[in-house]
Amino acid sequence: DQKDKIAEAHDDLQKSRQDAKLSQAEQTRILTEKSQLERKFEKEHKTVIYFQQLLEDAKAASNASQNEVQSLKKEIDNFKRREDQARRQLDALEREKNMHLNRIQRTHDEAKKVDEEVMHQ
Repeated sequence: DQKDKIAEAHDDLQKSRQDAKLSQAEQTRILTEKSQLERKFEKEHKTVIYFQQLLEDAKAASNASQNEVQSLKKEIDNFKRREDQARRQLDALEREKNMHLNRIQRTHDEAKKVDEEVMHQ
């Protein structure tokens, strides 16, 4: 009876030792896995930060380009307005020139007519 109790206690002790070894191995495995996941998380976190910075840089470049496009559009609009004004002024000067040429021609024609009348008298 005593031998059975000792054998049973010995078996329980062996089993407990085995369970403790398994538990320790499991803890080591979990710690290793946790460490690997933490490293992977850090790597992914750095990647996310890198891509966020790329995105911010791209947004800044895009905004700068958009601002430049808007500025160029305004400049083009100003050039078009000045071109239209210059065209209107040129048209007005052309009309004025034609009016003067017509007056000169009429004056010339009248002078010729007067000269002819004087010559025929």
